[in-house]
Parts: sequence; C-alpha cells; structure tokens
Amino acid sequence: MSPDELACIDGPDGCAGPIDACWPGHGERLWPRCEHHDRERRRRERAADPDSILAPPGFDPGDAGERWDRD
Repeated sequence: MSPDELACIDGPDGCAGPIDACWPGHGERLWPRCEHHDRERRRRERAADPDSILAPPGFDPGDAGERWDRD
C-alpha cells in the first residue's frame, strides 16, 4: 500500500500531519495514523503507565536535584 492510499484509522475527524504506518506498541502489525493521532495515542499510553516513561538521554538527577522515577 502506498502512502497515498493510507487513511488514518482514527480519522478523518481531527487528523493533522502526514499519515504513516505506525507501530501500536505491541504485535507485529503497523496501522496507518496521522501525525496528530499517533502523538495523542502515545500521550495516552504514557499517562496510563507512567512507569513506562524512560528518562531522556543524558538525564542526570544531580544537575537539578530531580529524579525521574517514583522511588
């Protein structure tokens, strides 16, 4: 399927940005989503499981006395 044939599975309402085949975080199948809906899906998943959020590269808790985990 060419990119021109892709239609966002969450659209067409609210779609914004290019449509691409996106990995849903599990399984092997890719699903077509626009940039906006893919970003929203990732935000919801992070909010549902805060322990899955990884510290950004180069994060040093000593820099600002902050921590990135719950402990």
